[in-house]
Amino acid sequence: MNEKVNGDFDLKEVGMRIRAERERIGLTREQFAEAVGVSAMYIGHIERAQRVMSLTKA
Repeated sequence: MNEKVNGDFDLKEVGMRIRAERERIGLTREQFAEAVGVSAMYIGHIERAQRVMSLTKA
């Protein structure tokens, strides 16, 4: 998978930052996934740059 999305995002960097922050606040993947409403498997894929997350406006 290309690590850049539309030339804007480096998926590997984004995934590493998400993982670092999750670990910094002391959450497991399962806890984080539950908090944001997705599966722990999906979080793992995001952290490893294997999936492109969708972003929606709040």
